[in-house]
This record gives sequence, C-alpha cells and structure tokens, in this order.
Amino acid sequence: MLRMFHILLANLVLLQALGVGARDIIQFNELVEHARFHQQTYGDDFLTFLSKHYGEQKEDHEKNHQEEKEQHGALPFQKATHVAELALTAPFLEMERPRLVLMEQRTKIFSYENLHSLFEPRGIFQPPKA
Repeated sequence: MLRMFHILLANLVLLQALGVGARDIIQFNELVEHARFHQQTYGDDFLTFLSKHYGEQKEDHEKNHQEEKEQHGALPFQKATHVAELALTAPFLEMERPRLVLMEQRTKIFSYENLHSLFEPRGIFQPPKA
C-alpha cells in the first residue's frame, strides 16, 4: 500500500512539473473528440492533430480555422504547450549522429620536475642507524 502511495505521489509531482492539472485531465475527452473531428474532416492522423494544436503548425491552424476557436479553447494542456512543442518538434530526430573524434596527440606544453624527494633525509627526521 505504501509503495502505491509513493508511485501516485511521484506521478503527481511529475504531472505538476509538466504543467498538467486536474482541469486538463477532465478535459482530455474534449481532446479525443476534437481529434476524431480532425480525422473525419481533414483526414489528419493523431500526430498531425497534435502538431496543429500544440506544435509547429499551431499558429497556421488558428489563423486558417477561426470557426474552431471555441473548440480550441476547450482543449486541455494549453498551459503546458512548451512540453508538447518540445516533444512534437523533435529537433533531436533531425540532428546528425555524433561522430567519434579522436584526440590528436598533442605536444607537451609544460614539463614537471619533482623538486621534492622523500628519500633525502632532512633535519632531525632521519631513518634510524644500525
């Protein structure tokens, strides 16, 4: 029981960090209905729908479809758009894979000389004599 409580608490903290509230969870049904509307009307798949409402195509979609403005206001996750944009734009998918760059052997810029030696007896601290 305690483990389940910890899992629920961790998920609550995660959702709040992402900007998701109880209102967004309640409005999730509106998101599903509007996604179905887009699929029937425009033939959009779910990722295109998310891009039009939360991602790169959001501004263009709002300008071109003013008649849906009331439905767009009822969609959840309006405050958490930065998280959705990060997930939808996916700049990391377009990046090249990092290449392994081998370090060239460099010449030494400085040299180190050991000026102190523990083998030289100093002052009163000398090894015992037989």
